[in-house]
Amino acid sequence: RQKLAGRGIARDVADKALAPVESTEAQRDTVRALLEKWNRRSKPTDPRKRREAAVGFLLRRGFDAEIVWDAVRETLGAEGGEIGEPLPGVVT
Repeated sequence: RQKLAGRGIARDVADKALAPVESTEAQRDTVRALLEKWNRRSKPTDPRKRREAAVGFLLRRGFDAEIVWDAVRETLGAEGGEIGEPLPGVVT
């Protein structure tokens, strides 16, 4: 959405264009795919830092916080224990 606005595309036109890819299930699939790719290249070894980095990576790309947390729990939750509450300062 930001890239389209930066190129002078009207908001209503961008909304119509992005509607099919913004469905919840489409977002979940995209987040899972990005997280799997990120997980293969990720450096942090501490489980908490890994989860923090993964959440930040996905939230900065504009994904819904609930979808991000669900994907991180599924993918990284088993590493070093389960994920508890969201990190301080992270809005979910």
